[in-house]
Amino acid sequence: MVRGLTFSLERLFLVYVAWRMVKRRAGQRKRKLRDLIEYSVLVGFCAVFLLTALYFVINPTPIPGPEQTHIKATIVDQLSITQPNQTFIERATEVLEEAGFSVDVYNWTSVTVDFYRDLPSMGYKLIVFRTHSGILMNATGQPVPGNPVFLFTAEQYDPNRHTWLLLTDQVAPANPWDIQKFYFAISPKFVRESMNGRFQDTLIIIAGCHGLYSTTMAEALIERGASIVISWDKGILAPYMDGATGFLLDKLLIENKTIKQAVKETMETIGPDPDEGAVLQYYPIERGDKTAWNLTTYATAPFLEVESSDHPESRRAGRSRPHSRSQEKITPLPPRIHNNTRLIPSGICRDASCPC
Repeated sequence: MVRGLTFSLERLFLVYVAWRMVKRRAGQRKRKLRDLIEYSVLVGFCAVFLLTALYFVINPTPIPGPEQTHIKATIVDQLSITQPNQTFIERATEVLEEAGFSVDVYNWTSVTVDFYRDLPSMGYKLIVFRTHSGILMNATGQPVPGNPVFLFTAEQYDPNRHTWLLLTDQVAPANPWDIQKFYFAISPKFVRESMNGRFQDTLIIIAGCHGLYSTTMAEALIERGASIVISWDKGILAPYMDGATGFLLDKLLIENKTIKQAVKETMETIGPDPDEGAVLQYYPIERGDKTAWNLTTYATAPFLEVESSDHPESRRAGRSRPHSRSQEKITPLPPRIHNNTRLIPSGICRDASCPC
């Protein structure tokens, strides 16, 4: 009896040992399977990482330079209303694009007071104003105190529009000699008080008369965020202006000359305006040793990517035609006259001789 019981306990013990061994082996198989899966995943991740790294070693991504950075430039062609020059527009656009800019061209139909108001917020790093411009004169033909420089729009003058701007001398009615109509023109005060946003260290070229007759407009644009303003000190002829501006752009952007070098070489090669002897200048003088890329590409302020879709009329101007002051006529209106621009008083007299 005792022997039989002992035999049964031994069998029971052996069964228990066998069960434990089977269970242990099953656990080991599960652990091995789990370890194998984890190892396979780790190897897969390492393989993907190494292949990705190898791809970028074989096909490196270049570091963007001035010619590769997405920066925007615009040509504001207000002058196309009377003196279009498609050849200049195409050549200037070609130079700008070769230098790495994406280019928007606005012809005269887009150049309104509101266009100027929003221009700083559009994110342009280089602006070429191909525009009528001038200084305000009194009835005797003398510049008013301060010699404020005005930029023309192509928006026809209406005394019932922009009333507050007229009353505060931020805009004025202006008449170019080559067309018998009046247009709104913006003053330095408009730049300071009514423009939206800021220029982002923008290089500005005023391809028009008297842009730097005084520094009034240039100072206002610098205060609004421009880096430098390049323009002429007197009246200029359109064909001369287009040729000199194209030459200047090539020196600045393709040959990477400093502002001082580009302006100097333009004057040495193209020369002053043949009619009035206007000379190309820049402001402020202390930034003349900078290149266009120094002034625009590496700005400390953040670059604004703002679409200009609010101006769908953006397109290029028409064909070129010569301009001659001998064909210009002065209308018998009470003018403030200087060269090819006459700015008529807006209703606020600046001196006793103002014919209000």
